[in-house]
Amino acid sequence: MGEVHLPGPITFEGMNTIMAETHIVTPQESTTWTSRLDALGPSIDPDNLLHSLVWSGKYQFTEDNVIEYLEMVPDDVEG
Repeated sequence: MGEVHLPGPITFEGMNTIMAETHIVTPQESTTWTSRLDALGPSIDPDNLLHSLVWSGKYQFTEDNVIEYLEMVPDDVEG
């Protein structure tokens, strides 16, 4: 089991930020999560590197591995 550490203040170029980590694939022997290879699309794996890991039989892509990349675009405010 890992350890949980409280986040400390982090700044980047004068802005407050957070540090986040995730695991991208799950060991094949894990049965905790449902397989979601259908969600491993080109926005996550454009060069099929993760697919190669899954096809090797050592790893699986599961529902806890599904990620989304979002961008905040502020509204144009006049005035």
